[in-house]
Amino acid sequence: MNTSFSLDIPFFIVAVALLVTFLLLKKKYDFSGTWMRLIKKFAPFWLTFFPAFITYFFVCGSASALMFIGYRGITGKENFNRDHFLILENLVEFSCSLIMPFIYFKILKKYSFHLFWMMIITLVHSIVAGYRDAKLIYLDPLTHDGNTVQSGPLILDHFEYLDAIFPIISFVIFYFLVYRKKEIATEENV
Repeated sequence: MNTSFSLDIPFFIVAVALLVTFLLLKKKYDFSGTWMRLIKKFAPFWLTFFPAFITYFFVCGSASALMFIGYRGITGKENFNRDHFLILENLVEFSCSLIMPFIYFKILKKYSFHLFWMMIITLVHSIVAGYRDAKLIYLDPLTHDGNTVQSGPLILDHFEYLDAIFPIISFVIFYFLVYRKKEIATEENV
């Protein structure tokens, strides 16, 4: 039984290679400073589309592919349970929707971006998460070159409120635990 991963595995390999390269060259070159200057210069372009693209295409896609490989390796081909797999797939998506915006908020706070951009990132993440879901499709091995399972994202024709709430929860947690906490501490010191 073969499995079709589409483009998740190559993108995961590229993302890991870029991360390792970035970490190795971080001290010699100021990559983060260069990126932040570029993002500040063109904030509407970079901060509306790219955080959601990175979250759901690279991070969530790679995490889903790894989870699929791990689940398939643990349960085996014969004991593959569609319902258990989709629960784990949703867990990966919910985790990405909660953790990645929080990371973006921390970075934006560190570089003194306005709260408005954090709200834009939250809104875009909520829209993308609401119309995106995990899929698991069983295929006929005779007509699909031996591939019997296809996994990946699915664009929905309706809005899923449960999926969309996680970026909002991330924003609320960040706002009250990090953003407001520093503002209150600053006000008390004055």
